[in-house]
Parts: sequence; C-alpha cells; structure tokens
Amino acid sequence: MQQVLDAALEEGRAARTVVEVHHILHAAFRSAVRWQALAANPSDGVTPPKVEQARLRTPKPEDFRQLLARIANEYRAPLAVAAMTGLRRGETLALRWEDVDLDEARPVLNVTGSLQRGSDGLVVLPPKTERSRRRFPLAPSIATMLRKVRNEQLERRMKAGPA
Repeated sequence: MQQVLDAALEEGRAARTVVEVHHILHAAFRSAVRWQALAANPSDGVTPPKVEQARLRTPKPEDFRQLLARIANEYRAPLAVAAMTGLRRGETLALRWEDVDLDEARPVLNVTGSLQRGSDGLVVLPPKTERSRRRFPLAPSIATMLRKVRNEQLERRMKAGPA
C-alpha cells in the first residue's frame, strides 16, 4: 500500500490527491475488515504524504490596476468587487443591483445568494448558513465604478426602448 502512494507521488501526482486516494482506500479496506473479507486493514501502517499549505499570493495594488486596465470593460466591476471583498465566485456572479446600496455616505454590498450549477442549469440559491449572509462596506473607488456601470446600463436600456 505504501508503495502505491509512493509511486503516485513519483508519477507527479499532487500530495493532496495521494492523501485523498489513501482516505478512499483506507475506508474501503475498513469496510472489508468489517465484512470479514480481510483480517486486517493493509492501509493502517501507511503514512500518507504531508500536504503543504498553499502560499497565498496576492497581487500588489499596481499589478491589480494593470490587470483591470487590460480586461474587457464588462468584467472590471465584478472582478474589482470580488478582489476588494473576498467574495466567492458564485456569490459575485449572483449579485444584483438590489444587493448594492450605493448611498453616497456609506455604500454597502449585501451577499444574498450564490450562483450554482443545478440540474436545471444555473440557479441562484440562498446562502447555506446565516453567517454566509453578510454585508460589506464598499471602498469609494468601487462604489464610483459601480455607479458608472449602473448609469451605463440604464442608458443602454433607455436607448433600447421598451423591447
């Protein structure tokens, strides 16, 4: 069993993947022992690899400004909101204008749902826990960006007419 895990590491498998394989095999062998198909669990004496915590690399403000300048205009606001608030991807994609209060004094963003892939396609689901419902104060630069996006959307809607 140890040889299987070692071989997987040598083949270039990630330590996290090898640990997951160990968990699955350990559970399967434990069931085999319980069913009396095996006398002992062969994975009991195995030492899975250590998984190192990934080092979080955050971009410098200047790098982030350069990134925003290079991407398409329609992606700038969602990316900036996600970067400044730490929202998850599904939470960012589920945001609606009614979730954003752009009041001049204290602009805030409310997390009220998350975009998920379901059997019927993409759906917005409410947060799983009450702690996931949260409120973020918006930096003035983000609030300004969102006001501009909202005004541009309203202008396009006016030009498009009732259709």
